[in-house]
Amino acid sequence: MSTAPISREQYSSHLPALHLLCNLGWSFLTTAQALVLRGSTREVILKPRLIEVLQTRRYEYKGEWYPLSPSGIDQIVRELSALSLAEGLMPANERLYGKLALGITVTEFMPDGKRHQPTIHVIDWADATANRWDVTEELEVLAAQGSHHRTPDVVAYVNGIPLVVIEAKRPDGNAKKGPTIDEGVSQSLRNQRPDEIPTLFAYSQLLLSIN
Repeated sequence: MSTAPISREQYSSHLPALHLLCNLGWSFLTTAQALVLRGSTREVILKPRLIEVLQTRRYEYKGEWYPLSPSGIDQIVRELSALSLAEGLMPANERLYGKLALGITVTEFMPDGKRHQPTIHVIDWADATANRWDVTEELEVLAAQGSHHRTPDVVAYVNGIPLVVIEAKRPDGNAKKGPTIDEGVSQSLRNQRPDEIPTLFAYSQLLLSIN
């Protein structure tokens, strides 16, 4: 009986990564479930999940706490969905980081008729349980020119935003291609090119290559 480990990516690194994240409290979404929440392979945000979280956010006005109005929620969703890549991927990613770290200011019209502009934190940095943690696999994303798809192995979402992209490789290296960790890094770099799936990487804050 052979005791050699199974070297296929799915068994050697892909599934263990998913199991670890689920054991840490992330909720697993099947590829089909994630696609329903995305709407199409062109979209990378889980908008229904983002809206669900924003409906729990509150802001203070004259000593009282108010939920976001549908208009306030829509302002945040539109701002997060409209990341421009015109200046390049890095500036877009930096702008997204600023929105996540500092919050997004919205305009709300209050019961007294006055306009109020609270800053809403999309991610609750003080209370981890106030966020939604989802992870999915084989996230098929349409390339920028619509000519093909790329499929990162594992993508982890916080409040519907794809913050982590993981490429999971076999532990056995290929003499011609080099170490499998390098192969995963190379794939992530390729996928960031303008003609590939840069939109996903405009949101991602952590990229991993594992074997």
